[in-house]
Amino acid sequence: MNATGFHAVPHGDWLERFLQWAQAYPKMILRPYRNAADLESIREILIAGRKAAGPAYYVHCGDLHWWLFYLDPDFQQRLFLAERDPEGSVIGWVLLSPRFRAFDVFVSPDPASFEQRQALALWAEEQMSNIALEQGGTDVQTMWVSEHDSRFINHLEARGFARSDFHMHHMERALDDKLPEPQLPPEYCLRAVAGEHEVRQRAAVAHAAFESSKPIEIYTEGTLRFMRSPVYTPELDLVAIAPGGRFAAFCLCWLDPVNQVGHFEPVGTHPDFRRQGLGAAVLNAGLRQMQARGMKIASVCVESDNPAAQRLYEAVGFRAIHRICTYTKPLPVRSLGQD
Repeated sequence: MNATGFHAVPHGDWLERFLQWAQAYPKMILRPYRNAADLESIREILIAGRKAAGPAYYVHCGDLHWWLFYLDPDFQQRLFLAERDPEGSVIGWVLLSPRFRAFDVFVSPDPASFEQRQALALWAEEQMSNIALEQGGTDVQTMWVSEHDSRFINHLEARGFARSDFHMHHMERALDDKLPEPQLPPEYCLRAVAGEHEVRQRAAVAHAAFESSKPIEIYTEGTLRFMRSPVYTPELDLVAIAPGGRFAAFCLCWLDPVNQVGHFEPVGTHPDFRRQGLGAAVLNAGLRQMQARGMKIASVCVESDNPAAQRLYEAVGFRAIHRICTYTKPLPVRSLGQD
């Protein structure tokens, strides 16, 4: 323990840098992610944050699952949990994402824990800046900042961050009314993915929908790895199937039973099958699945530069609630020979 009363669990020498920001904060331990119990603690923070409904934005657990088990399968090396003392509960967590030069910080919404958010953000910024510079990057960013979160925005701006033009629209719709039946063209059908033997079709429709530059073999391997993860539920992975058996559209549904909020991530339609209402069909099927499992609200986040997706969600009853912003900070340019 440092004279400041602030602990760091070793996970590389750079963790010691966290100590220099500890003077103004109570005792806290920052340690690497370890196991499934940690995942549950992280989820509990997100669920509690959403329930508190304060100005800070907390992502849906479905977003977390998608990030960790599909986008970043090596997340264990870059996910850290904050505890108040060795025997205490988890009060916050940090995810470093080199692929996006981004860091995410979430803390428990109770006042004592919430005071630690800026300290964690300072540490995360420092680590992500070092990683980005090593990769030749010119900036770092933090995403998922609510436009109403003035306290954190003030912190970021004081640190040299500026709001990017890019942002997300958080959209919601109620599930307390009678939902429409999905409408499909003749000879199309809707169902859940049947299992791993359909991984190639499932990967192919997403690969085409998102215009991925990855080789389809690598994309398929990633899809199979995700399907084998502990967070994947085949019954909530819905697909529209064209005549002949090709997967034409899809949506993946996630549930938060505590807050009774369902979430879509991701959603897509193969370019060969667009303009046939298939996106709306899979979404309406997903809404009905959520309602049947006790969800009262459905949510989705859509990029500000994707007006077609915004129109699709509006067509099935979603309305924008607020903006989720991205804040970016330029990094100093390293001179030749500088370490």
